[in-house]
Amino acid sequence: MITSTCLSLLLIISIIVISHAISSTSNPNLYEAICAGGVAEKHQQERCLKLLESNSEITSAKDYVTLSKVYLEMAIEKATKGQDYLKSVTNKYPSSQALKTCAAKNYDDLIYGFQLATSVVAGDPDGANEDVRNGSEGPRSCDRSLANENVVHDPSISALNDDMVFLCYIGSEAIDAISH
Repeated sequence: MITSTCLSLLLIISIIVISHAISSTSNPNLYEAICAGGVAEKHQQERCLKLLESNSEITSAKDYVTLSKVYLEMAIEKATKGQDYLKSVTNKYPSSQALKTCAAKNYDDLIYGFQLATSVVAGDPDGANEDVRNGSEGPRSCDRSLANENVVHDPSISALNDDMVFLCYIGSEAIDAISH
């Protein structure tokens, strides 16, 4: 009788441990869920994962509000570095008004959009999402202005603008996950 009780208890404990292990591995991390869906449909999942996995606070986030805040802070840092790069390049092309506008107004708008989103994301995810989308217009406008002016032909600037638009896209995906 004691042996069957011990075996039953051991079986129950084993089932609990196994089911816990299965549930832990079958649920994707929050950041992985951000990179699935629409991002994967646009064939940008690997790029998204690389971006998010570079920050341990993002990969360990337990909720989407925290993930979004940390992500937006990272985006502010990356956008600020991008703006600094553009400011340094203006010395190489002093006649380009478009580049000066990119380095000042367009990237100011981008950074401001991330800052606004960070401040409201917990209480107003829809507003935060709008702030990020509005900010993404900065690098898009920069690309259009540079193309129209036709003075600066630096592929690193187009690549930077593309990276900034991607930051906005992933930020928007992360914020969207708060409401879903």
